[in-house]
Amino acid sequence: MRRLKIFFVCFFSFVWLIPSLHLLAQERSGYKPLSLLFPALSEEEQSDLRSKGEVTRYYFEPVAPRWMPREGLGSDLLREIEKIETVIGVESLHLLSYKEAGAYVQLTPGSVGDRDPLLKVYNLLLSVSTMKGLQYYSASRGRMRTLFAESYVIRSPTDPTPIPDPKVDTLPSEQTLFVFQEDLTFGKNITEWKYRSKEEALSISITNLTPMKYSFFTVAEPGNMQIHLLVLPAEEGIVFYGCMVAKSPRFLGLEKTRTESFYNRIKALFTWFKNGM
Repeated sequence: MRRLKIFFVCFFSFVWLIPSLHLLAQERSGYKPLSLLFPALSEEEQSDLRSKGEVTRYYFEPVAPRWMPREGLGSDLLREIEKIETVIGVESLHLLSYKEAGAYVQLTPGSVGDRDPLLKVYNLLLSVSTMKGLQYYSASRGRMRTLFAESYVIRSPTDPTPIPDPKVDTLPSEQTLFVFQEDLTFGKNITEWKYRSKEEALSISITNLTPMKYSFFTVAEPGNMQIHLLVLPAEEGIVFYGCMVAKSPRFLGLEKTRTESFYNRIKALFTWFKNGM
């Protein structure tokens, strides 16, 4: 009987300690868990993200992305998305462990100067020219395929003179670049890249300034295709959230091709980010 009492005392003490242990882990890491950063993720989706490193969903209606955080930089990205009527959308979450991120894990939140992890990541996101030759796996072709044959920053939409990738010494709250890319699916295009930083998060909003074409079809008129990337550290690792939305004509038989192409871009951008870490 005495042993049974000791067992129950130990058991309930352990149960009582679980929330405290979770908070201690969060305090030690310095970052919030996935459940707080992306509250719209179901428990199953969180589990898949932790175990598989990725979750993706498609939608075909003019609604806001379900997983996008409603606070912080997420609210800024949602305002950008409201500017177009979404016909096709895809959102994808990728989780990069701190072990995979290399030097990032050695740094602590709030460090300064060249050792600021967010500054290092921000400059990585500015290195647009390194996307040249970026590849992805094409499910329709069953092989690896080059996404961008060319990629570089230009002076302006009216002056496509190539300029070097910028680099910053301190994090700006907002910065805009104009980028030329030769996309082997959508052709040669000029896009606007709007960078933002807030607290521990970084984001890029990419909007097409020229028509996006697939073969002979115009997939999206200027301003009607957006890619939004959100990078932020979580307790479990670095989260890379990508969302691509478009107001696009419905071409019979091309829906699957377009959704795959949209997903492939987010996946390739994550690979580019991961390789740069």
